[in-house]
Amino acid sequence: MGSVRPLLVFIIIVWAVVFTGISLYLSRNVKVLSEQLSEKSTTLVGKLIDSTTTILAVRLFARRKYEIKFLESIAKEKVQKAEELG
Repeated sequence: MGSVRPLLVFIIIVWAVVFTGISLYLSRNVKVLSEQLSEKSTTLVGKLIDSTTTILAVRLFARRKYEIKFLESIAKEKVQKAEELG
């Protein structure tokens, strides 16, 4: 019961070497694919942020005439009130 079978030891060592070799080979492929995916994800996020910023800028300045008229009317009211008080 206490003896070690040499065939079993040999099989386990061969399995460990083959498993390690396959794992190292596949991990190199995964590393390359992971870097490519990371680059694509970064590019996508950058484009989304750029698009969102552009949309916000367009929305901000799309109503420029309205905003100017609105500010002018507020300024006129302020001047009228100041003239009434002064």
